[in-house]
Amino acid sequence: MTTPRLPGPNLSRLPGPNLSRLLEVLQAPPECESEEFACGEYMWNHTFCIPTHQHCDKVDDCIDKSDEEGCYYRTCLEEDHKCGSGLCIPPTKKCDGYFDCRDEFDESGCNMTSCAKDKFRCNNKCIEKSHKCDHRNDCGDNSDEQECNFPACHEDQFRCANALCIPRRWHCDGHKDCPDGSDEDNCTAIACPDSKFLCPKEQRCIEKSKLCNNERDCDDGSDETTACLAVLCPSLGCEYACRASLVGGQCYCPPGKQVSNDTRTCIDKNECEEWGHCDQHCVNTDGSYKCMCTVGFMLQDNTRCSAITKSDKPGMTLYFTHHDRVLKMPDIAGKEPEVVVNATAASGLDYHYKKDLLYWSDAETRKVYSQKLRGTGTPSETIIALTLPGSLTPGALAVDWVGDKIYVVDILGQKIDVFEILAPYHAIVLSSNITEPQDIGLDPTKGLMFVADTDRIIRANMDGTNLKALVKDVIYKASGIAVDIISQRIFWCDSLLDYIETVTYDGTGRTAIVRGSTVVPAPNRLTMFESKIYWTDSTRQGVIRVDKYDGASSIHHVYRNSEKAQDPKAIKAVHSLMQPPGALCVISNF
Repeated sequence: MTTPRLPGPNLSRLPGPNLSRLLEVLQAPPECESEEFACGEYMWNHTFCIPTHQHCDKVDDCIDKSDEEGCYYRTCLEEDHKCGSGLCIPPTKKCDGYFDCRDEFDESGCNMTSCAKDKFRCNNKCIEKSHKCDHRNDCGDNSDEQECNFPACHEDQFRCANALCIPRRWHCDGHKDCPDGSDEDNCTAIACPDSKFLCPKEQRCIEKSKLCNNERDCDDGSDETTACLAVLCPSLGCEYACRASLVGGQCYCPPGKQVSNDTRTCIDKNECEEWGHCDQHCVNTDGSYKCMCTVGFMLQDNTRCSAITKSDKPGMTLYFTHHDRVLKMPDIAGKEPEVVVNATAASGLDYHYKKDLLYWSDAETRKVYSQKLRGTGTPSETIIALTLPGSLTPGALAVDWVGDKIYVVDILGQKIDVFEILAPYHAIVLSSNITEPQDIGLDPTKGLMFVADTDRIIRANMDGTNLKALVKDVIYKASGIAVDIISQRIFWCDSLLDYIETVTYDGTGRTAIVRGSTVVPAPNRLTMFESKIYWTDSTRQGVIRVDKYDGASSIHHVYRNSEKAQDPKAIKAVHSLMQPPGALCVISNF
């Protein structure tokens, strides 16, 4: 039996050294995992590693039939069930909820849900074993979260009903942060942190900076009435004007200015240091600011930058992996995704626009594949870009389109490797100084690498030097990362705390884009284009979009397929402007 057949490589296109390298890696068998049986003989595109439960089951899976050699088969008894292969299983295996026979007849007519042996069995469906004890009710009856050994929470954390630990300050703050919403259960009084004010009617916390500003933020207007006094205004000597405040009065300045340290006079406000004013580039002026865009984009509404459309250039296309296939689709209403290529267990994804190459990793075959990104390439033109050394299991990918390299996250080895594209050069760039890398992003124009390392976001040079943790607080499972090389910001998602946030390249200006288990549940990976962020979602089994400035009100479903049991994973927005050849040029748009 063979694995799902992958298109054969077109060797004639490769130059001599690359052809030799490709032939060498094709002849090398993959490393099998501990729960797999390794066949005796390896042949390209045929099964070599098989699940241990398929060893000695009277079905030849290996090309040399070594999986059925030296086996002791059970002597068939009268009460046994006999599989189609001739294997006999005891009566206790009949209707036990798992397929012990390859023909699955041992579960036929049992009137119950039955699963493959590599799945977890719920009462009414089968889920991936990795979903067992992941703090989420994947079964629907919570049976996958029973008998789990979760670690205790710290003193400054609140334990959700599903055993997830969240910051204690999120408990009873009017915002559901636990996936099950238990942090807002039985909250007789919402406890806002010191920096926030409680709107009594809707039991919601708002920033204290919104108090007494002549703008109604609470439904009942209490933010403009409760404790807003102006009795001290005559004595403050404000340069511009005075308004009511919690302390009896407060000086304020006109737009574009801010109160200086003396609390009376006005100085210029640098809007460029704040989030949300300009999409790409910002120039501060006295009392105002100007937004600018990179060449190839045009300024709209004086703040947003949109890609200039050209008849000879394709528009943005989303590519994403969904288990056994790589899909692509435009962000256009009514459009359905197209299958780019079939796979076994597609995981990571990236592309090299100039070389017209799409790369994806397969966690089951332990290889990284490539094929044409655009055009009408035939399956025979699909080539294997890399066969990875040793027991390396590829996850996330990132392409250095300037230096023609590809970075690979090793799921099992907990490290990051770098390879020359179609060349025999390989190095490990990060290993001992990372813990559990989930995703990786690059800015080759700056020589920087960013890694979602589960409980932190790190930055390093692309050779692995000068590593620095940018985010370490309130981060539980950073699962995806996207790099905006134009605004020089990193965006990441947390699949357990259910949020998408952003910081600058130096780790400052941390800002929440969207947050909450009912808004962004279980985000996997993310990408961005213009002012839109796209992410793959484990709960909704699809691709979702949000505007980075408009928050939850702008959330839109781009794609959804709830029929698949596996989660969609990597996603990339493909456009020529996403991979500039070098330093970015800015146009003023004025």
